Amino acid sequence: MYLDHFSLDRFPFTIAPDPAFLFPSAGHQEALAHLHYALTGHGGLICLTGDVGTGKTTLCRAFLEQTPDNIKTAYLFNPQLSQRELLQALCDELDITYAAEASQQALYQQLNHSLLAWYAEGKRVICVVDEAQAMPVPSLEQIRLLTNLETSDNKLLTLILVGQPELRDVLQRHELRQLNQRITARYHLKHLSQTETYAYLRHRLATAGCERQVFDEAAASIICRGCGGIPRLINSVADRALLGAYARGDNDVHAPVARQALVEVLGDTSQAAIPKVRTRRLPGAALAGALGVMIVLLIAIGLLVVEPSWRTTLARWITPVGTADGTRDSAGNGNNSDKTLEAAPVLAKSVADPAAAESTVASLPLIDNPPIDPRQAAAEHLSQAMGLEAGNCDQLQGRGWQCLWVAWPYSQLQPLQYQVAVSYDDQWQLLTDLESARIRPDRVLKALLIWQAPAGYHGLVRQGTSAEVVAWVRAQLGVEWHGDWQRIGPSGSDTQAAGPDKTFYDPLLGHAVARFQASQGLTADRIIGPQTLLYLQRRAYQAQQEAQ
Repeated sequence: MYLDHFSLDRFPFTIAPDPAFLFPSAGHQEALAHLHYALTGHGGLICLTGDVGTGKTTLCRAFLEQTPDNIKTAYLFNPQLSQRELLQALCDELDITYAAEASQQALYQQLNHSLLAWYAEGKRVICVVDEAQAMPVPSLEQIRLLTNLETSDNKLLTLILVGQPELRDVLQRHELRQLNQRITARYHLKHLSQTETYAYLRHRLATAGCERQVFDEAAASIICRGCGGIPRLINSVADRALLGAYARGDNDVHAPVARQALVEVLGDTSQAAIPKVRTRRLPGAALAGALGVMIVLLIAIGLLVVEPSWRTTLARWITPVGTADGTRDSAGNGNNSDKTLEAAPVLAKSVADPAAAESTVASLPLIDNPPIDPRQAAAEHLSQAMGLEAGNCDQLQGRGWQCLWVAWPYSQLQPLQYQVAVSYDDQWQLLTDLESARIRPDRVLKALLIWQAPAGYHGLVRQGTSAEVVAWVRAQLGVEWHGDWQRIGPSGSDTQAAGPDKTFYDPLLGHAVARFQASQGLTADRIIGPQTLLYLQRRAYQAQQEAQ
């Protein structure tokens, strides 16, 4: 449907619990850290709760995919099991054979025998029990008995209970107090904030292959408030909004499309949650005044219909048009009647020569006759401020530069101020001119960056793939290539040619990329894209300046 329209490799907002789309919000990272506590072998029972649709199952699947080879895992997703069926399901997940007529006691002994054998081999077992809030009390009691499988110094089985907030109330029941006391780690997954929702939309799009933010700030705000920060609902609404924008032929999702998608997905009752402009009733005299204004407007409209000459008079009365020097001629006409925009000079400092760029900006005149599209005006004057001969984005692309139209938080744009123009109060202007505006660090701003990508970068690079730019990133982060990693194809054969491949994005480099992203206040998604590369270039430039 809309994949080609938005340059997507796959659908970004599927509601399937795909670990590849896991968004590393602060809450999800904290929850994942609690799950990783199970890998230490110290926690016999761990509890993870969260509202419906907050991403618990996706989180668990991502955790199970990340477990090392010495960990055997089981995932139970049907809570409506008897005690015997629970043991059977666990044995099935762990490939433990048992007789069809085996009793509950026989199953328990067979499970204990297998766990001891794996423990002797240096292996541990982790079992995730999803939808645990719906388990009957006898089955939860069986969970407690499974925590008794242990040696004198170690647990043989670690269980992770995952459920909705009701699970916390269930565990507080008197008959389950023994089970509740054995929980060694608990975490409740919260909803996404508005800033996290905006980053979530950008992350899902980037993972699906789209390098730009399709949802503008108003649309993201509507989706966040309407969905309450619940990822599953955000996915459904965002998917419908992309379809709506595609049907309209729009390249971006704006507020009206997002609002309509919210209504279509959540129903008419969701209207109360959709942000609207609040109105107040006019009391007494104010109401009479409003009626008077309406009458005057109706008379004016009638005059426009009857006498066309009134149109010009009325237009001059509402919006006087000035001359080039700010005065009016005797007829009330100005010499710039087609003037639609006065933009401040945009952007500063070229990376190559900051001082020259600053002098260029200082002498940059106001735009007297800008193009109809303010973004085009911003691109032309930004390139001029950077000392580039090219003007528009097409000309820049022909000379190795790129126009990046992004929507990033102010805290992530501010460090890149030497090559950033932003849209603030509906005007494109220098980011440095906004230092006194006291902008919240988490406020998302539309921005333009004119950027020259490192050699070999042709699109987003994900871990496990190869790209020429990986060698450059490896050098910037100081991660040596050992050539030990192999890529195994479906047939089990090594698909990597003989010899080291420095362009392969291996897990060790991915860990270094994530640490760098986190240190710069970026989303630690391990994806090598324009934002990560810009920050790496900035660090390299600063190091070069300090060395001189």
